[in-house]
Amino acid sequence: MQQSEWRKSVKLRIITGRHGVGKTHKVYSEIGHAVNSGHSSQILIVPELFTHTAEQEIMKQLKLQGILSLQVLSPSRMQERIFDETGGRTLTRLDNQGRCMIIRKCINEHASEMGIYTHIYESHAFAEELLAAISNFKQCDITPEQLEAALKNADSDTLLKSKLEVLYTVYKSYEDYMSGNYIDEESSIALIIEKLPSSKLIRSSDIWIDGFDRFNSLNLRLIKALAENAKSLTVTMTVCSETDDDSIA
Repeated sequence: MQQSEWRKSVKLRIITGRHGVGKTHKVYSEIGHAVNSGHSSQILIVPELFTHTAEQEIMKQLKLQGILSLQVLSPSRMQERIFDETGGRTLTRLDNQGRCMIIRKCINEHASEMGIYTHIYESHAFAEELLAAISNFKQCDITPEQLEAALKNADSDTLLKSKLEVLYTVYKSYEDYMSGNYIDEESSIALIIEKLPSSKLIRSSDIWIDGFDRFNSLNLRLIKALAENAKSLTVTMTVCSETDDDSIA
C-alpha cells in the first residue's frame, strides 16, 4: 500500500484512492492517534445523514468510550457551529419551497421580459427549472454580473442570448430580493467562508473531510478557506486508477 508522507509544514493533505481501498480507515486511524496523543480538537466532516454512522464506526474501530476531543459534523451542522460562534443567524434561511416562491415573485415582476418563455412563465415547472439553474450558477461561483458580461459577448438574435437574458433578469432580481433579508444554501456557504478567519473553533482544530463523491466550485473555495484557517486539513477523494487499483496516495 503506497502512502504519502505527512509533512507538518503542509496544512492541506489529499488522500486519494479507489472506492473501498481504505481511505476512511486511514483517516479514522490518524484521528485516533491524534485523540490519544492529546492533540488539538479534531473535526470530522461527513455527508448529511452520515454523522451518526461515522461516530459509531470510528468509536468501534478505535475502541473509544467517548470522543470528547472529536466532533463529527455534517456541512450544515458545521455552518451552525460557526454561525453560533461568529454571528450570522440574523438572516432567515430558506428551503427550496421558500426559494421557489421568491423565484415566482421575481418572474411575475418581470413578466414582460420573459421573452421566449412567455407561453410557459406562469407554470410551476418553469420556476423550478429557473431555481435549479440559479442554484447551479451559485454552486459554480457564477454571479449575475458574470452572466451579464456573457450576455454582452453573446451573438445578438440567438436562442442562447434569449435564454441568458431571462436567466440574468430572474437571477439578478432573486439576489436583490434575498440580500439583507434571506439566505439560501449557497449563500450560507459563501458567508461561512467570510467568517472562517474569525472562528476560534476552526483555528484550533485539525479538520478531516471524508465520504464526499465530488466538490463543486463553491465547495472548493470553502476547502481552500478551511486549509488557510484550520491547524490542518485532510480531504479524501475517490479516484479511478487503471494501474494501481489498491493504493492510497
